[in-house]
Amino acid sequence: MRVTHDRLEGLDQMAQAYVDALTQVLDSNRGDWGDGLFYTGGYTVTYQPVKHGGKNFLQTAKVSFDLQVSV
Repeated sequence: MRVTHDRLEGLDQMAQAYVDALTQVLDSNRGDWGDGLFYTGGYTVTYQPVKHGGKNFLQTAKVSFDLQVSV
């Protein structure tokens, strides 16, 4: 997930809001996803330091989780 903004202020809060939204979706969708995919819950969030890129500032976050696959 990437967030860009022209100002440094508030960038971290924006990134956290997007991560919170994504993790809420994961939390509410535990179980069978169909087509042999099953999500048992749990994830890891890793934030990268803010970088200056082009005209804006950029912050990235990686949300990792495991899926069980049944063939």
